[in-house]
Formats: sequence, C-alpha cells, structure tokens
Amino acid sequence: MNVLAFVRLLRPGQWVKNLLIFFPPFLAGALFHAGVLASGFVPFVTLCLASSCVYVCNDYLDRGQDRLHPRKCQRPVATGEIGLRGVMVIVSFLVLLLIPLALTQSSAEQAFLLGYLLLSLLYAFKLRNVPLVDIFCIAALFLLRLEYGGVVFAVTVSAWLFLSVLFLALFLSAGKRLHERIELATGAPAHRGSLAGYPDGFLDGIMFLTGAA
Repeated sequence: MNVLAFVRLLRPGQWVKNLLIFFPPFLAGALFHAGVLASGFVPFVTLCLASSCVYVCNDYLDRGQDRLHPRKCQRPVATGEIGLRGVMVIVSFLVLLLIPLALTQSSAEQAFLLGYLLLSLLYAFKLRNVPLVDIFCIAALFLLRLEYGGVVFAVTVSAWLFLSVLFLALFLSAGKRLHERIELATGAPAHRGSLAGYPDGFLDGIMFLTGAA
C-alpha cells in the first residue's frame, strides 16, 4: 500500500479553500477573541473531510479524462496506483470520520455541510459538463463555505464580502477554464465537456467583467 498515494488522493493542498470559513469573524474583528479561533477547528476539519470525500469520488469518475491531461495524468487513480477498492475504503473512512463531527454541530451548520456535499456531488456527476453552469457551481461552493463560516461563528456575512467572494470565484473559475482550453487545445472537450460550449472570447469576457467588478 502506497500511503503517499492515498494522501495525494485526499488533495490536502485544496483544503486552503476551506479557510474561507474564517473570513466572516476575521473581517468582523472577532477572530482572535478568546476561544473564537479554536471554535472553528471542528467545522474546518469537517469541511476538509467533506471536500476530500468529493475529490476522491471525482478522481475516480475522471480517471479516463485525467489520463489525457499533461498533469492530472499523475493522479493516483489515473495512474492505477489506487483502484476502485482503495477508493471505496478511503471514502468509507472519510464518511465514518465526517458523520460524528457533523453531529456535534448545529442544525444550521449541518444544513450548509449537506448543501456543500450535494452541490459538490451534482457538480462532479453532471453539472461540470454544462457550460456556464459549471463556473457558477464553483462560485456557489465558495459562497457556501463563506456562509457556513458565518453560521459557525454567528457573524452576519456582509453584502460586500458576499459579492467580493462571488466575483473573485467567477474570475478564478473562468480563468481556469480558459487555461484548460489553451493548454489542451483541440483535446479540451475530451477532457471537460463544458469547454466545447464556450464561444471564443466568452471566458475572457467573464474574466474582464468580474475582474473589473
């Protein structure tokens, strides 16, 4: 068993996105008040477990397309280092860790976690292949993280912060899609179905509009 391959499959580098839950109390000037930062530890870990669970499922679903990608072809499932059995074991393990942690949280927090998981899975199975819907789904996942943080720390997310995260997420999502189109050229649609539905200049336009906002 290659332990490093299993660690890579969890994509711990992507957990940095979950730090977004700390933005509401930080911008409210309350993050470093007594006990506030520590109270976010369990929600942060729970969200990381949820996101890793989705990444593992996504990598298994994408194994064929990833083999066509110059970098993603090195992912553990794409290389064959981890097969279906390994994927099932690690997903089961993540779920067994996730459920008890989620049960310690409020019903509102659980609702945001469930919404995050459901949208992530919908994106992985279907919505990522729908042009425009795919980048709005990514933006929505960022907003769910943000609002989850607001609920965790009992801080209202301001309209300014909400819109800032929305436009930044759309900008980054459009930029990622544009990079994939350029990098993969004619092979782009085979890797990601939604790329065939974007007219030339469309993604550039989204980046311009959201960047200017």
